[in-house]
Amino acid sequence: MEKEAFTRIAEMYLNDVIRVSYSICHNRSDGEDIAQMVFEDLYRCDTVFENDEHVKKWLIRVTLNKSRSLLRTPWKRKVDLYLPECMQKKTSTPSNEKLLAAMGRLKQKYRTLIYLFYYEDMSVKEIAEMMEMTESAVKTNLCRARQDLKKKMEGEK
Repeated sequence: MEKEAFTRIAEMYLNDVIRVSYSICHNRSDGEDIAQMVFEDLYRCDTVFENDEHVKKWLIRVTLNKSRSLLRTPWKRKVDLYLPECMQKKTSTPSNEKLLAAMGRLKQKYRTLIYLFYYEDMSVKEIAEMMEMTESAVKTNLCRARQDLKKKMEGEK
């Protein structure tokens, strides 16, 4: 990949990659480390991307894979490092903080689906392709995630 193209893509998608990895790992340092690995892979990648959207999907897919790999390590299976600030996009309000805290208590699968659907504005079809699930499974799990999130939000009042 050419240096100029790589720099443009890195500036455009670095925060997205960190947020995705952080939403899964719950640790800012791990999120930044994963982002660095993802962009190293992108720099060495020989794939010809069709457009910026194709690059973004590739980056998110690689980020998901690397984040899951990290969570499978023996250390991460034994230590829960949840930080309630995970997945903050741009602003922090009291209601947003309650939502983020409730999202942090969701199962990782649900948290990832909600993040991709609402924060990254991905369609059910795109999520299904990225997560290697059927569209009906994505819809079902999104519904369950919303119900679980609602219960957790009501429990905080």
